[in-house]
Amino acid sequence: MVKKLFTGLRGFWLALGVVLMVLLCMEGASGLFLYVKEGVLRSVDPRAEADVYAGAQWTEDFYRTALKMGGVRWHPYVYWRRKAFESEYINVDKYGVRKTWNREASAGEKGEPFKIFMFGGSAMWGTGARDDHTIPSYLSKMLSETIERRVEVVNYGEMGYVNTQEVAMLLYQLRRGNVPDMVIFYDNINDIGAAAQNREAGLTNSEFNRAREFNLLNEVRQQDLYLEAVRSAAKNSPTMRLMKKVLRKIGLLKKEPPQAGSDGKISDKLADDIIKVYESNIKMVEALGKEYGFESLFYWQPIVLDKPHLTPFEKKQAREWMYFKDFYFQMHGRVDGSGFLSSDPRFRDLSGIFANAKKPYFIDFCHLGEAGNEIVAENMYEDVLPIIKKRGEQ
Repeated sequence: MVKKLFTGLRGFWLALGVVLMVLLCMEGASGLFLYVKEGVLRSVDPRAEADVYAGAQWTEDFYRTALKMGGVRWHPYVYWRRKAFESEYINVDKYGVRKTWNREASAGEKGEPFKIFMFGGSAMWGTGARDDHTIPSYLSKMLSETIERRVEVVNYGEMGYVNTQEVAMLLYQLRRGNVPDMVIFYDNINDIGAAAQNREAGLTNSEFNRAREFNLLNEVRQQDLYLEAVRSAAKNSPTMRLMKKVLRKIGLLKKEPPQAGSDGKISDKLADDIIKVYESNIKMVEALGKEYGFESLFYWQPIVLDKPHLTPFEKKQAREWMYFKDFYFQMHGRVDGSGFLSSDPRFRDLSGIFANAKKPYFIDFCHLGEAGNEIVAENMYEDVLPIIKKRGEQ
């Protein structure tokens, strides 16, 4: 009896060892395949080949540099900011603020500069653009050529931010005594996507992940911590990633759109709520402006689906996001129908600025190349300059 028990246990451990060995071999082979395919044979980022760059020599090195940035760090109230980073093309300070071109103070120059804080998601931050070619940098250059007083533009844009996070960041700066003369917000795509993803307006992107992560280091959630570690290891294993790629390639696994309704559209209520949250945030910022003495401007950003004349590269980007088209234009209708937005002189819809453009401007679904950033900045400049003149700052 004992002999049979030992024989059975030996067989069990032998079988388990074989299974583990096979899994390790699969992991190693999958990891090597992905390394060769994604790291050796493939360009750093498909966007490096975007036609907006017109074959510029710096783009591949730029995207390789972007891969080295190292993610984000925790920041109170807004969840995350980028880590400090230095390079030829991208520079982020210890506060998570990207470098913006600003004219240096001349010798003997007196008085404080006219400070402009700019908020938005990664499109404002400048994904795909060098430091001196982001929207904030272009606006700073344009103003420096026009007004005598020095202008200081600060780029508070951040990857994935929704408008409410940006308002929270503004509040954080005001509390610290860092008061601007003007604030500019550039939004829409993250707010729409996050609402569709969470099925609730006003939440951050992937809010459900924040809920899962909450308090995991507390001893009362020790079991949850272990389960999350196992789940994460399995989800991100080379074998699982390779399997998903193969299944998507053969059409058995499709990219799931962040649908907010069974019909693939945002429900009327959710669409209304998205606009209500946005309107409420504008009202709060405008009230803060009256209290602290700053001006405010708000812009609805363009995306590739807004551009009628697409280049071959842009068409490819648009096709990959066609599932988003219905509820994106559903929100367009809400913006056009908002009595508050249409009557507020501080709000401007920029979604149509590329309506007649046949040149390439987009590097993906919502990020512009440097030429597109300049056009957006020009539109903002048209609004900013009269306000500065009215305040007697010229």
